[in-house]
Amino acid sequence: KYQIQETHSEWSRNISRWQFLIDSYLGGQDYRDGKYLLSYVMESQEEYEGRLDNTPLDNHVKAIVAIYNAFLFRQPPKREFGSLSTDPSLQAFLEDCDLEGRTFDAIMRDVSTYSSVYGNVWLVIDKPETTAYTRAEELDQGVRPYLSIFTPENVIDWNYERAANGSYFLTYLKVLESRSAKKMVYRIYTPEVIQVVSLETSEENAIIESEIPNALGIIPAVYVYSQRSPIRGVGVSDVGDIADMQRAIYGELSEGRRSCIVTGK
Repeated sequence: KYQIQETHSEWSRNISRWQFLIDSYLGGQDYRDGKYLLSYVMESQEEYEGRLDNTPLDNHVKAIVAIYNAFLFRQPPKREFGSLSTDPSLQAFLEDCDLEGRTFDAIMRDVSTYSSVYGNVWLVIDKPETTAYTRAEELDQGVRPYLSIFTPENVIDWNYERAANGSYFLTYLKVLESRSAKKMVYRIYTPEVIQVVSLETSEENAIIESEIPNALGIIPAVYVYSQRSPIRGVGVSDVGDIADMQRAIYGELSEGRRSCIVTGK
C-alpha cells in the first residue's frame, strides 16, 4: 500500500500550486470550493460561506489562455507524416485521437491550454490489448494506438536516467488513473512492463490487475512543457503570476463589497 502510494518529491512540493492554478482557470464552483478568500477574525463559517457565494470572480486566467490559443490556432496546422501517410489507420487516428471522438487537432489545443495553466502536461500513447496475430487482423478489429492527456496532479511519480550517449530517458512513470471513495487505480510504466494496479482503501495490499510486456522497450510518454524549468518533469506555468493577481483582485472585491454592506453605501 505504501509503496504504490509513494509520490515524487516534486509532485508533493507542487501539488497544491497545481490545484490552485487549475481552479483559477476553471473559475466558478471550482474556485469557490478552493476557498481562496481569507477569513476574518471572529468570522463565523456561515458568514465566510456567504462571502464565497456572493463574491464574483473576474477570470483573467481563462481569458489570457483563450487569447493565446486563439492566436496559436488561428490557422489550421499543417503536418507532414512521411512514410506514415500511407498507413491505413492514420486517418482514423487523426479523426478520433483518444477513442472518445476528439480529433488530433482538438487534443493538441487541450495540450496547449493545460500546459499553459500547469506548466506542463504528459502525453501517453497506448494501444488496446488484442488477440490479433497480424496487422491485417488488427485493422479488421479496429485496434490502433490512441493518445491520453494526463495533467500533473495525476502523474504522481516518475524517474529519468542518463543514457550512455548523454541523453535522458524515462525509466519509470506512475499515473493515478481513477480515484473513488473505495478504490484507486494506478497505471505503472517501465521499459519492460506496463501494469494496472488497484488499491482498495480498506485493504493494506495492492492488487496487480494486469501486467503486459512493453514491446516498445521504452515508455511511450513525453511531458509537454509550456516553459522549461530546471526540474525534469515540471514546467513553468504561463499564468502563475496572473493567477496570483486574480486572487488578489478577488479578495479586494470581497473587501469592497463587505465595506459597502457595513457602511450602508
